[in-house]
Amino acid sequence: ADKGEVEALFSTYNVIDKDGDVTLPGAFDDGAPAKISAYGHASWSGVLPVGKGTINDIGTGAVMRGKFFLDTTAGKDTFTTVKELGPLQEWSYGYDVIESEFGEFEGKHVRFLKKLKVHEVSPVLIGAGVGTMTMSAKSAPAAKAVRRAVPVHETAVASGPWDAPKTAAALPDDLRPSQLRTVYAWVDPDGDPEAKSSYDFPHHHGVGGPANLRACMAGIAALNGAKGAALSDDDRKAVWE
Repeated sequence: ADKGEVEALFSTYNVIDKDGDVTLPGAFDDGAPAKISAYGHASWSGVLPVGKGTINDIGTGAVMRGKFFLDTTAGKDTFTTVKELGPLQEWSYGYDVIESEFGEFEGKHVRFLKKLKVHEVSPVLIGAGVGTMTMSAKSAPAAKAVRRAVPVHETAVASGPWDAPKTAAALPDDLRPSQLRTVYAWVDPDGDPEAKSSYDFPHHHGVGGPANLRACMAGIAALNGAKGAALSDDDRKAVWE
């Protein structure tokens, strides 16, 4: 039976959102609990929450991992909608600003969000955030949800030298899957998601670091060779994106 599990990217760092805010890394308390609001933040109007989860900082943004209340009609219906919409589903969140400051970013006057307290995370038709999406919504165990190609996300870029073996060797062996996914583009579906050896197509300078343009070109070249031929068509396209 479906477990109602969901993994949603609800905030991305270092991008100007539709409200003119820039959320900075470290703005969220990693591991903090959060309610899943009824669709479109409707729980603020008295509609019962449809699930609960925890907030996880993945270096390039914040992810909510949780479960819908499938023993309620609203929880089951919302889960089905989120699962069927897949990456088309956008997310948002209700919060209090604990610390912020105004400044210039990419030539625009913005508010930098430095510390936030999240009250709820909600699926929405259109969110204020950039690049929010459902990363997984399935009945499989939680470990399965972190495998395959990593979803597209906004990130800083770098154009300097790139050494893939050196980058991989510098990563600690006790990193969480959510941290490893900020470095690589693909995870072996038959591998251990906790192990670095299960990951491939590295292109970021460390956990939460910028994507290296030379690494991206090397990854595209590999996709056009034997390494790409070994992937399914869907995985190959997802890694390329």
